[in-house]
Amino acid sequence: GCQGPFSPWIVPLASDKESFYFSGHYFGFMLPEAYRMCFPLRITVWFQRRVLGRPYPIFDACASYFTAPWVAPLLKVAVAPEAAFVVLLREPVAQNVSWWKLEMGAHLWAKSMGMSQSFVLPNYPPKCFSEALELSRSDEIQALYKEGEGCGERLAAARTPLAKLLRC
Repeated sequence: GCQGPFSPWIVPLASDKESFYFSGHYFGFMLPEAYRMCFPLRITVWFQRRVLGRPYPIFDACASYFTAPWVAPLLKVAVAPEAAFVVLLREPVAQNVSWWKLEMGAHLWAKSMGMSQSFVLPNYPPKCFSEALELSRSDEIQALYKEGEGCGERLAAARTPLAKLLRC
């Protein structure tokens, strides 16, 4: 079979296929050169392919990478030139229902664990599509995306110690 990435978080429906590395789920750590830590050791891949003779495709199927503005420049630095990008599209309603369940489940789990919700924007998650569309077009969200794009570009271009990178 395929080998999905490692993630320090147990995320229902996503743990075996999404690393969430560039989404900041490694405690905010997003250094492109360290992305390799999400995947099996090279000796493991060699053993599977050469000794056991098994195909051993390795992947990260993190859909949030396509909507996070800082990810593209980081992936450009992190991924080997021979890597292939495959984008699978789902029927939009099914994809959004799936996302909604994951998002709502994450919030319910956090609340049940007594975690603070202070980071959540007011009226989030939106109650309906029109509210989601309105929120996505708000000045606050546009400013967050602009900040995210700049942070990704700075992280990808920087070749400085980690302490300096973490100022983004």
